[in-house]
Amino acid sequence: MRLVPTLLLCMATVLSAFPCNADKMVSIRVDDQKVRAELPATFFSFNVNYFNFQNDYVDPRTGKVAPAVIDLLREFKGSYYRYPGGTIANDFDWRSAVGPYQARRSVKPLKWAQARPVRFGLEEYQSFLESVGGRPWYVLNLTGFNEKQAEAFAEDDQVAASNGELARLYSKMFPGAHYYQLGNELDRSQYEWPVERYVSRSKATMSAISKADPDAKFVPFLRDFDWKYRTRPGSSPGPAFSASVMKQLAEAQDFSLQIYYDTPSEEGRKSDIAWRERLIKKTISAVQDARNNKKTSVWITEHARANPRPQTAHDIEHTSGMDGAISSADFILAMAQVPEVQGMFWHALGGGKWQLIQLREGGVAIPTPIYSMLKLLRQHSTGVVLDTRCGPESDTAYEGGYDIRATAFDSGNGRFVLWVVNRSADAKQLNIRRKSASGLSLKGTRMVLTQGRDGALSADLRSEQQRVDFDGQGSGFVTIPGRAVAVFTFI
Repeated sequence: MRLVPTLLLCMATVLSAFPCNADKMVSIRVDDQKVRAELPATFFSFNVNYFNFQNDYVDPRTGKVAPAVIDLLREFKGSYYRYPGGTIANDFDWRSAVGPYQARRSVKPLKWAQARPVRFGLEEYQSFLESVGGRPWYVLNLTGFNEKQAEAFAEDDQVAASNGELARLYSKMFPGAHYYQLGNELDRSQYEWPVERYVSRSKATMSAISKADPDAKFVPFLRDFDWKYRTRPGSSPGPAFSASVMKQLAEAQDFSLQIYYDTPSEEGRKSDIAWRERLIKKTISAVQDARNNKKTSVWITEHARANPRPQTAHDIEHTSGMDGAISSADFILAMAQVPEVQGMFWHALGGGKWQLIQLREGGVAIPTPIYSMLKLLRQHSTGVVLDTRCGPESDTAYEGGYDIRATAFDSGNGRFVLWVVNRSADAKQLNIRRKSASGLSLKGTRMVLTQGRDGALSADLRSEQQRVDFDGQGSGFVTIPGRAVAVFTFI
């Protein structure tokens, strides 16, 4: 691991109780106030675009997922795997994805794609979930299947009947309560459905599915930002749209959002994480107000660092390399402090400009820095989440107005775990302050993920131990290298 000059000066005191380079110091205050219970396993989940997934990881002869990919994903037991993906789900014909593997008819899922049978269909999805210990999450087709992707959509009752038939099969394949997501981004993109159309279509499908699958749970698709219409005059304010949908779909307890960050987004505004965090909280408040403060849960069914503009051949390094891992870690740490958020689906498990795992010749699976970051945080997420605040910082490079973000987990008796992300290229000294740690001398373990030596899509993980002494005010000192994700455990 390359060590920046600031860290070289501090090597003797990597986890020392004495700070160095005080001008680079950042305060982290850990209160004993509980923000939320322990993060559920579903907090680390994944979006599965079946088309990209089958192209990257599935043997076309057998429909089997590469064993090396299965082995890596077993680290995330209990996660949701969102199928058949995002926008591609809006035209997905589930009937073409069931039955004997070799007998399935060819379909054309994308305008530019060659027609071919669905290799990663419902049976293969079921087998995959059993292999990795995952949970099902299905995105419904509310437009009606149209192989030519024409402008016209099927009628409400036709769509509802098809989805009801799907639910009868699906509930047998996946017994127990499970989620159905009501389409993908139908309020925007090429669809731009008004609230009335989305609600009407959703209600018809929910009624049909509930009869076939009484344990069904439904998740409407909302938006945290304003949308300016492209096909008609006017715009749709995010909070008002979200409140209206949830007020009319009283049967739904939860809702979903999709968040891409750290690159100027299509709504023409900044998309730094601090800004998106404020929008998400504003949306939650709007929904709760519309439903008389009724408790609701939020599922972020896609999240990742956005593609750069203009796009290049190296976009995967931007989204899935170390910079992408730092960006996504920052967002995950922020959402861990929002108790309504129950799941974070990283986009995507295979394919395109985002990749969790690269499968190479010979069936060798190479985890990207994104995978390594998610695994590191998942393995160290035990205990209730504590109110954690950072700052102040001066002269920060990140447009969000900070370089350090942290989230702490209580382990009892003054012991705790601390997640930290450093967006700066410089090493930082961290002054950790927690009253319940006053006077304790704790064994500190620092695990740090930094840029790998094997290329842009690799990461290195180092672990170091040293005692950390907290003074009478509960103040102790540690360091974190530049451009890193770290986990500190104090026991």
